[in-house]
Amino acid sequence: MNLDASWRHFLPSVALAVVCVLGAVFFLRDQRDYEITLNFLFSYNDNHPLSDFKAVLDACRCWGEGVDVYYPNQCMGGGDYNYSPFLLRLGRLPISPGWALPGAVVTNAGFIASLLLLPAPGSRAETWVRTGMAVATGTLMALESANIDLIVFALVALCLVFFRTACGRIAGYLVVTLLSMVKFYPVVVLGLILREKPRVLVLTGAVIAAILVVFELHYRHDNGVAYALVPSGPPFGDMFGSFNLPFGLMLVAFMPHVTMPATFSQVLIAMQHPGAGVLVALGIEVLTALSIALAWRGRRLYAALLHDLAPPHLLTLVAGAALMVGCFLLAQNRDHRSLFLIFTTPGLFAMLAAADGRPKTVLQGLIAASLILIWESVFRDSFAAIVSFLFPAGIAAGLQIILWVLRECLWWWVITQFMAILMVFIFGQFSRLEREVLGLITAKPARHSAPAPEGPG
Repeated sequence: MNLDASWRHFLPSVALAVVCVLGAVFFLRDQRDYEITLNFLFSYNDNHPLSDFKAVLDACRCWGEGVDVYYPNQCMGGGDYNYSPFLLRLGRLPISPGWALPGAVVTNAGFIASLLLLPAPGSRAETWVRTGMAVATGTLMALESANIDLIVFALVALCLVFFRTACGRIAGYLVVTLLSMVKFYPVVVLGLILREKPRVLVLTGAVIAAILVVFELHYRHDNGVAYALVPSGPPFGDMFGSFNLPFGLMLVAFMPHVTMPATFSQVLIAMQHPGAGVLVALGIEVLTALSIALAWRGRRLYAALLHDLAPPHLLTLVAGAALMVGCFLLAQNRDHRSLFLIFTTPGLFAMLAAADGRPKTVLQGLIAASLILIWESVFRDSFAAIVSFLFPAGIAAGLQIILWVLRECLWWWVITQFMAILMVFIFGQFSRLEREVLGLITAKPARHSAPAPEGPG
C-alpha cells in the first residue's frame, strides 16, 4: 500500500534542497568553499559546475559558425564534441554563453520534478532508498555538470506515464525515438513496444525503424565519428561498463609495477604488450556470455513476481533495467549514468513486497547493491584514504585493487539480474504475441447458412 502524499513529495524535496544548498555555497561564498562542501559531503573531486551543459552549448554555437566540432578546435578551447550530430542543429539558434545558467536550472529542475512521475513509494524504506539515490554521488555528478542525461531521465519518465494509456503511447514512442537520435542509448527503451498488439507493433515499429534508418543514413559520417569518440577512461576510477574488468586485469598483469591510481605511462606500457587488445576483447565476450547464461538460468526467479506487477512499476523497472544493461554492455560510462538505477527501484520494491524465500533475499541484495553502486565513489575514495594512511604504497595499492575487483563483480551481478528481468519480460511478450497472431490466423468469419428448401406438403 502506498504512503500518503507527503512521502511522495519527500524524495524531490530533499534533492531540491541539496541542489539549492550547493548552489548557495557556490554563488554566495566562493569556489574554495564549494569544493570543501562537496568533498566533505560527497567525497567528490570533479568540481566543474554546469560543465556539460556549457560544453554542449559551445559545440552548437561553434558548429553554427562552421567549425568541425568533432575534432579538437580553438572555438571549444581545444576540446571536441562526442554527441549526436542531431543535437548540433541547435546551432542555428542565436546561442550565447548566457544560456548556460538558465538552461542548467531548467535541466536540473526538470529532473527533480520528474521524480514525482515515478510510482509512489510503497514504504518508508523505499522512500529512504530512493531519496538516497536521488542525492548520491552519481546523481550529484550529473546535477553539478547539468548533464544531458538528466534531460533523458526526465523525458523517459514522462514517456513512461504516456505508456500507461493507449492514446499516449504513440507520443511516447516518438519522444524516445527523438532521444535516441540525440543520445543513442535511449533506443533500448523502445523495447517496450513489445507490449503492443500485433498490428500496432508492426505499424509503429515500421515507422520508428524508418525514422532511425533515415537518421543514420543522413548523418552516417558524423554518427560514425561520434561513435568512435565515445568517452573512455581508466577502469579503476569513476567509470563503469563491461570493458572495465578485463581491461583492468590486463593492466594489473602487464604494468611494470602497480600503483593506484595507475599512471599514464604504466597504462601505456601495459597496452603495448603483445595481444593485450585481444585479451581484453576475449574477456568482454566471455564475461558477457557467462552473464547471459546465468541470467537465463535465473530468470524463473522473477517470472511470477514480474507477472503480477502493476503496469507503472513494470514499465519503470523494464525501462531502467534496459537502460542499465544497454549502457553497461555498449560502452564505458561515467558514474552519473548510474542515476538510471532510480527507475528500477519502484519495481524492485513492489516485487520485494510480494516475495518470500530466495527471491526475497535476491531482491534485497539487488536493492542494496544498486544503492552501493550509485554511492560507490564515496566508498572508493574513503577506502583509498584509509589504506594509504595505514599501509605502505604497495600494500595499499593491492588492497585498492581487491576493492576494485569486488566493485566490478558487483556490477556484473547487478547487470545479470537485470538481464534476467528483461528476459522474462521479452519472452513473456513474445509468447503473448505468438498467441494473438495464431488467433488472428485461425479466426474465421462466421458463415451464414442458407435456409434449407422446404419439403413437399
